[in-house]
Amino acid sequence: MRSMSGRKAFRRFLWLLDQLWALGGFALSTAWLAGWMFRDATPLSNWLYLIPSPFIIVFGVLWIFLTLRHRFRMLQIYIFLIVILAFVRILVVDHRWHRQPEIFPPDRIRVVHWNTAHGVLGTESIMRSIVPDNADIIVISEPPRIRDLPDITYYALGMEYIESAAGMSIASHLPLTKPEILPLPNGNAWHCQAQTPAGPVEILAVDLYSRPDLDRMQPLSRIDAWLDQRDDSIPLMMIGDFNTPRDSRAFDLVRDRLRHGYEVAGCDWPYTWPVPAPMYSIDHIWVSDQIEVLGFRLDNTRFSDHKRQIADVRIGQAE
Repeated sequence: MRSMSGRKAFRRFLWLLDQLWALGGFALSTAWLAGWMFRDATPLSNWLYLIPSPFIIVFGVLWIFLTLRHRFRMLQIYIFLIVILAFVRILVVDHRWHRQPEIFPPDRIRVVHWNTAHGVLGTESIMRSIVPDNADIIVISEPPRIRDLPDITYYALGMEYIESAAGMSIASHLPLTKPEILPLPNGNAWHCQAQTPAGPVEILAVDLYSRPDLDRMQPLSRIDAWLDQRDDSIPLMMIGDFNTPRDSRAFDLVRDRLRHGYEVAGCDWPYTWPVPAPMYSIDHIWVSDQIEVLGFRLDNTRFSDHKRQIADVRIGQAE
């Protein structure tokens, strides 16, 4: 009798695991779909929105592979369709396929942005990584915490103009004005002007806090209000680590006057964090209509958990 009752209990346990396996596959797949549909509209959908598409592909394939062929047939079809949708989101919705130009016009300006994670993997290694970019302007989020950063930047990159404020730095071959702080809830920002041969360009550097439950509407609303009062005749680049995916509803506030560099001229894998397997697009370069984006790419690196953004732009040429 004990043996029979033990076998029954074991069968009930296996049945329970079977149901949990099915429930888990359905719940996670549906959660990802709901997150894609509603994005960060509500606190709940925000958490679902952060389920990355590459993860759901790996999860779905493993779930189908480990499920017996005759079990949960309709659910297997459903999860298979979710995997297909995740591929569509990556390759069609998020991905851009613009061809990068081989030759640039002489008035091209190269702008680089990189979150260097405070240089924990070595300031010299970071500088050696940036040198081949031949940048005209470099904006660094979370720069290395060393006192002689301006000297190292000057000797490594030959950039005479270097400014730092609110946990971000900018180095340039072009003259810069002093950064002016733009107070933000849930983040930091400042703006300055670079004097280019085509005239001044305003640069707004932004660094939002890294928290999954961050209210992204508040800082973007403040930026939107700042855009309302600034001089629109001056071209603008908004650059930084926003810790906010590119398709967030918060960015809808600025899309009527700014364009995303990757969307206009980018190619290759669209996500910037976390290296070596980036699954979120949280680093951005946005530009106003007076700036033509000639090329845009995201470079891998061994010396930070963020990919580096490299944008080739021309000032005064609206697309």
